[in-house]
Amino acid sequence: MSVKKYFNRTGYAFFLYIAVAMGLQFVLSLIVNWIWPLSMTRMIVVWAVSFIPMYLVAAPLCSLFMKKLPKRELYRSDIRFGQLILLFFMAMCLLICGSIIGTIVSTAISNTSGLYTDSSLDTLMLSTNPLILLLVVVIVGPIVEELLFRRLLIDRLIVFGDKAAIFISAFMFGIMHGNFEQLFYAFGVGLLFGYVYIRSGKLRYSIFLHMAVNFFGGFLSVVLLNGLDIYQLQYYSMAPGIFSQELINSLGRLLLLALYEIAIIGFAIAGLVLLIRMRKRFMLKKGEMNLTVGQALKKMVTTPGMLLYIAACAFMFVLNMWPY
Repeated sequence: MSVKKYFNRTGYAFFLYIAVAMGLQFVLSLIVNWIWPLSMTRMIVVWAVSFIPMYLVAAPLCSLFMKKLPKRELYRSDIRFGQLILLFFMAMCLLICGSIIGTIVSTAISNTSGLYTDSSLDTLMLSTNPLILLLVVVIVGPIVEELLFRRLLIDRLIVFGDKAAIFISAFMFGIMHGNFEQLFYAFGVGLLFGYVYIRSGKLRYSIFLHMAVNFFGGFLSVVLLNGLDIYQLQYYSMAPGIFSQELINSLGRLLLLALYEIAIIGFAIAGLVLLIRMRKRFMLKKGEMNLTVGQALKKMVTTPGMLLYIAACAFMFVLNMWPY
């Protein structure tokens, strides 16, 4: 099979994933609103309408389409728990650095264009019951995304070599998020998850890291912020008596939030040190139809299938930025 056919098949498969998910989400939201008016104000309904089409319909269809590409067996090795902890620190560093870059880019675009660039996911997460959030964001999401963007992709694209397979997987994973807030950190952690999967050949390690990153980087912060009204504290800052009482009432949660922020910064610094010190230990092997990252990127922007997938993701970026 030619390189072009690999890229076309991959692009069409993941375009199908995006198109079917978005189409069913739209139709399902209309049906739900028609049968049960105002139900879309309930967070559990919003999550169901968003993720049931994506995970239960679009993902299986994408998998069926991709399975027509030949699969390669990866070298299998175990990763010790201590090594996973070090990899977690590295992932947190990539998460924090990517988040900072995403915030800078989003702010710059918003200030120069007037477009809305913040991810609506933050608002959705803050409004959701923690148990539902834990199930979707920390358990189900990482499992499905690792199956799609690591196993399904890398098992087939490893024919182009480790570098190309990891890059393509991370790039497709990053732009799939459809907003600048998540783009850069998703790409960064995607590179690490891809490397871990390639070197171990076992998906459970990248799933564990993905779950840990989502738990510490997303879920835990939302739980700590839930019930803490920062804007209310700012509002009462002009009234010393009321502000003091509100501050005392929120002191425990504020202290936990401060400890959490310190821990996250510590994780990120430890990860940065590890990435610098261990950078030469990352082993990348060539493939049967070896491509450089540059060659892989060129193929991605010149093959119809991949262009269709990139266009679908770009459409999501536009939808998320467009003022309603």
